[in-house]
Amino acid sequence: MKILVVGDIHNKVGRAEYICSKFPDHLKVFVGDYFDDFGDTPAEAHQTALWLKESLKKDDRVHLMGNHDFPYYVNSCYNHRIFCSGFSTSKLLMVQEVLDKRDWNKIKYYHYGNGWYISHAGFTLHWWADPLSGLITPETIDKTISKSLLDLDKGMEPLSLWAADFFRGGRNHKGGLLWNDWLNLDLIPNFNQVVGHTPNNHISVRKDEEINAQKVLVDCWLKEVLEINEDSSVTKILDLDFG
Repeated sequence: MKILVVGDIHNKVGRAEYICSKFPDHLKVFVGDYFDDFGDTPAEAHQTALWLKESLKKDDRVHLMGNHDFPYYVNSCYNHRIFCSGFSTSKLLMVQEVLDKRDWNKIKYYHYGNGWYISHAGFTLHWWADPLSGLITPETIDKTISKSLLDLDKGMEPLSLWAADFFRGGRNHKGGLLWNDWLNLDLIPNFNQVVGHTPNNHISVRKDEEINAQKVLVDCWLKEVLEINEDSSVTKILDLDFG
């Protein structure tokens, strides 16, 4: 099945639905950041939560966690407090009216398909490589995510997910899976990945054929989407007419 990667939504749920309607035979993968926008209201957060709850029920969709979603999840489901720009208690209350832990548990941290790793902000060797082999594999990813969620249970900061890098005003050389900036995302040998998180006017592709590595940025206000074909080739879809 072809994969359609949909960038950061930030309350633009009508546009997201329009995009999905144009690609009924694709697996739709959302890179996260469903919530928060400049000057948005609790009512908009409520509407986005209603959309997300219904979207999570659809078999042809995969929803990933973003840094603007994680605080609503953590503050709803853990005895722990995490905050992000745009987060507010009033919006949290609206989200909690709609989404419960069963809904949040349907949201993944990454998706692998057609030869590509898809996540919100990207995998870096710093947080995700096996210390012995130096490679990133599904096993090392799942193990690291499990550890971060255990840290969260203990009231500790889940760094592999939540660390902010220097590019985002943080103290870390590399950001976590939800916070690493596109400019700080290395090309990793034999590793193709798609990310959102860093706003850009258009989809951006970087590759290094010598090491067989590619990275693609899809956070472009839903003006464009990315198609991943069964043979691992990618196509930028630019002509999205929203009327």
